[in-house]
Amino acid sequence: MTITVDQIRAAAEQLAPPFRDVFRLHVFERRSYAEIATQLAIPPLTVGTRLTRARQKLRAILVQRHGASAP
Repeated sequence: MTITVDQIRAAAEQLAPPFRDVFRLHVFERRSYAEIATQLAIPPLTVGTRLTRARQKLRAILVQRHGASAP
């Protein structure tokens, strides 16, 4: 089974705001870590940490919803 962009967007809505915001800005709006850090007034390393955690949480949501074939 292939996960669609719409399914990823829907799953991303389940993330807590700090993770959702960083994920959305980086993945969907294609912003750099520096741009996200400036916009959210957080350090660039925090952007990286939140993005990593967002991906982990998103993966867990997708696996739960769509089975073990999620990325």
